[in-house]
Amino acid sequence: MKLVEDAQDNMDILSESGQPVKLTKGRWLMVPTVSVGNVPQLAVDLLVNTRGDEIVGHVMDSNMVPVCGNGGSGYSISTGCELFDLGGKGYALLPRAPPAPGRAAAAAKDLADLIQSHGVGEIFLLASSYAGGRRDAQLGDSSRLRYMVTTPALKLSEGLRSRGIPVMEGGGEKGWVEDLQQIEKDMNDGTSGAPAFIASQRRSSFLRSLLVECDARGIALCVLLMFVFEGDNSADAVEMAGVASEVTGLSTAGEGLEWKIPSSWQKNLGGPPESMLY
Repeated sequence: MKLVEDAQDNMDILSESGQPVKLTKGRWLMVPTVSVGNVPQLAVDLLVNTRGDEIVGHVMDSNMVPVCGNGGSGYSISTGCELFDLGGKGYALLPRAPPAPGRAAAAAKDLADLIQSHGVGEIFLLASSYAGGRRDAQLGDSSRLRYMVTTPALKLSEGLRSRGIPVMEGGGEKGWVEDLQQIEKDMNDGTSGAPAFIASQRRSSFLRSLLVECDARGIALCVLLMFVFEGDNSADAVEMAGVASEVTGLSTAGEGLEWKIPSSWQKNLGGPPESMLY
């Protein structure tokens, strides 16, 4: 892959040879956040590995933490963020690390710019949040999943609810509150239905920054969030991958997918303890 020596002012997609990549207009884009248990990243990793999808290019952005390592099937090097073609229906970004400290809002703006310049149809943002902080509103529902949408993505609400995925409590029909002062008031009054730690409630989070950016630009964004605990999150990732596959139309409801677990998952919890310790 051709080295990119100059810092990127905008988010760019480069092929293995370093050439700019253009996405097919109208397709959707799946983006996992780096969040609790790394469940969203694992879910996308599982989808790509199961389907045998090919890498399209490497995503370069100065707001991302630079990462470099061994490549996988079909590409020579693994970088901080890669783009895969999901069966000709959509694309998946697979980041290896979160935005650099203090750069979440700038990263969200760059992603929104990229989406608009390539004519992406819809964005599906996968996220996870700490299950131990759920309020009564979330504990009273059997589903660990919630959704949040921008105004243009409200059309997806009915389909999400029909799959048993409720809207995030405390945020109206979109599942999130745009006014930060209202969020603070609800928290102080104890009237908020959403947990205080949910990323959509935090000014500095990438998730909230992308919701605000996309809503202002008229971009259809749907957030699928799962409440999880830290630990062996393989089963959570399988569940999220299945839901994301159905919601985006990669698979149909009830279709039995034969998941191909990535070999890298063998090291999710590290190796066994050294025998010399005993």
